Amino acid sequence: GKGGEDGGHVFDLKEQLPSSAASVMPAAQAARAESVVEACRLCLPEPPRQLGSTSLQAGNQTKSLVARRLSPQEDKLTLAKLERDDLVPLANYLGALLGRAHARAAERLGLPLPTPWSAADRSELLARTVSLAGLHEATYLEYCLLTDETPP
Repeated sequence: GKGGEDGGHVFDLKEQLPSSAASVMPAAQAARAESVVEACRLCLPEPPRQLGSTSLQAGNQTKSLVARRLSPQEDKLTLAKLERDDLVPLANYLGALLGRAHARAAERLGLPLPTPWSAADRSELLARTVSLAGLHEATYLEYCLLTDETPP
């Protein structure tokens, strides 16, 4: 009640699929939505009001869902409408927000904050990233040769 013209509210429900760890740790799949809600509460200084978890029986499966009420002023980023020169500063800003959220969660859990990466660490990460990208491309091209597909 008390929402919209008809008194209703609009809720966002998102299924929380099993974690990649679920194959080796079955408990990681149980109550997945509850874990996501708890993580939101740890990471955000002011978590969304009316944030919670629920489940839905679908046939013989129980789906774990995160539920939250949408507010009229919520905006989504439409990256296609931004100028190309604005994308990198936006990515830097959003990355900083995400980093602060993770630091806040670590602090609330009493975990030590990591030290910043050194120049040598960043250089090594970049070198490994380039190697991995090259390996991925080579594997894809070999796949194309084996399946007679034409790479784009």
